[in-house]
Formats: sequence, structure tokens, C-alpha cells
Amino acid sequence: MTAMVRRLLPALLCLLVVGCARPNTYVVLLQEEDGSAGAVTVSDQAGQRTVDQAGTGTGVGSGGTDVFTVPPAELRQVFGAALDAEPEPPVRFILYFKTDTSELRDESREKIPEVIQAIRRRQAPDVSVTGHTDRAGDADYNAKLAEERAGVVANLLVTQGLPRDMIDVESHGEYNPLIHTADGVHEPRNRRVEIIVR
Repeated sequence: MTAMVRRLLPALLCLLVVGCARPNTYVVLLQEEDGSAGAVTVSDQAGQRTVDQAGTGTGVGSGGTDVFTVPPAELRQVFGAALDAEPEPPVRFILYFKTDTSELRDESREKIPEVIQAIRRRQAPDVSVTGHTDRAGDADYNAKLAEERAGVVANLLVTQGLPRDMIDVESHGEYNPLIHTADGVHEPRNRRVEIIVR
């Protein structure tokens, strides 16, 4: 599934030919994970109208110009297969490291079973492991340290039974901090590995 399709599925603009009291073809807007709904404007020979509330829809083509509410039961009945195909949202974990090392802090090491569970819950998981550092050292050194940190975490996942080819490992060094600092500043929250499970 492409990244674009993954982004569109949560907002699911269901365009489907159906046989009911509704127009034959209509668009329904669904709610995003964060509660927002976005908006879609439909322009056709019947005119132009905007659907901007979750659970509302409008006909397409000769379906008229009204915006109507689609009850949850109807959404499930008509679009159930599409809704069931929607992927789970990504899960993000942050693991922290001791200063100037690739050694996980104890509280971060304890998160590994939770990461493994999140990965195993998915049918076809995609896992990215990205290493980071603070800005206390030289940029080249930090890039290598961040890569080493990501490698340590990837190896931990592999020892728990995950195939190595399932894990994408990269280093951002000091260039993608959680907390922006001046060069040369020690910042424990930037000494991390981010794991994203899709």
C-alpha cells in the first residue's frame, strides 16, 4: 500500500456505487484519528458543494446537491470492507541512551517487550529504527554514534525473533533533535533512538 493511500484511508472518502435511498454514487467524509475531518469539495453538473463534517456525504453526478448525514450503521453496512482494510496508525517509541555511549538507559530497555508486541500485532509490519545524538560532539562522530545506537536497537529486535530485513536502520546524528540546542550542548532527550512501527 502506498504512503499516499495510507494517508488518505484515515480520512476515507468513500466513493461507491450503492443501491439505497441515497444517490447511486456518493462521497462520505470520515473522522481522522485526532478527531478532525478535513473537507472535500464536489464539483459536477449538479453544482459545487463542500462536505466538511465527519459522517456527512453528498451525491456525485446526477445525485443532487444536498449534503446529508450518514448514520454509523449505514457506514458500516455500505463501507465495512473498506473500513476494515484501513491500516492501524503508526506507533512510535523513543528509547534513550547513556551519555556518549550506545548503551540504553534502564527505563528504555524495559520498553523493548512493548515494541515487540506492537510489531507482532501487525500482519505485515514495517519498522524504522533511527538513531540520534545531542550536539555535544563532532558532527561526524555523532553520525556514527547515532548509527551505532540504531544498530544496537535493531539487534535487540532481531534477538527477539524479528527478521533483520524487516527493520530499516538509519542515523540522523545530531541533525534532528527533539530539543534544539546550540552546538556543543549536552541534552539527554536528544540521545535517543526512535522506532516507528507501521
